[in-house]
Amino acid sequence: MLFDVSSERRLGVVMLGLWVAFVAGCAGDGGASAAGSGDVVDETGQLDAVEDAPDTVDAVDAADVSDATWVLGPGECTVESPCTQPSFADCKPKGGFMGCGICQKFETSCTSDADCAGTTAGICTYDPNDCSCDGSKQCHVGCSKDDDCAAGEVCGSDHHCKPTPCASDADCPALFGCTGAGKTCARKPCTNSAACGAGSYCVASACHADPGQCVLPPP
Repeated sequence: MLFDVSSERRLGVVMLGLWVAFVAGCAGDGGASAAGSGDVVDETGQLDAVEDAPDTVDAVDAADVSDATWVLGPGECTVESPCTQPSFADCKPKGGFMGCGICQKFETSCTSDADCAGTTAGICTYDPNDCSCDGSKQCHVGCSKDDDCAAGEVCGSDHHCKPTPCASDADCPALFGCTGAGKTCARKPCTNSAACGAGSYCVASACHADPGQCVLPPP
């Protein structure tokens, strides 16, 4: 069957028109799928979200702000936030006594500073970190200034660290109170961190500047 040139041209024009219509239809479907419910395509072709955008938080709950004051890191704990991983770990003050496992048997012991005179240690004292089986005293290096002692303690003339004497709470460092018949500084007791004030933590029923740390029982 033969076609003249004009028939072939007309057929080509028809086919081209169908192809253009097909492409336009596909583009229209794609645009509809891209612009979902609640979205608008503006005159520049940009997709503007209208209804599907998340709500803006206008206010933070007061309790959340308060809780944020006592945010804990991994392995940290307080009285109200005990150790959970593992649950049998102990919450101990940072830098404090971590507890004893197998006790130590010492060949020698002392009863007074005079027994340590021939050593470089200087003083005879009981240190829980010795983990002595019989609770005996050992010779240790004594203090030479207040900074050698723990918070709330001063270095005595005998090179032993002692609780700071006081007349009122104002004589004690932060988180300490003036207590006892002898009027000395001791850590303030607590049942929760809020009782210690913002930025302080209740650890082992006493106020501390830092949260406690979860420690496994010594072997």
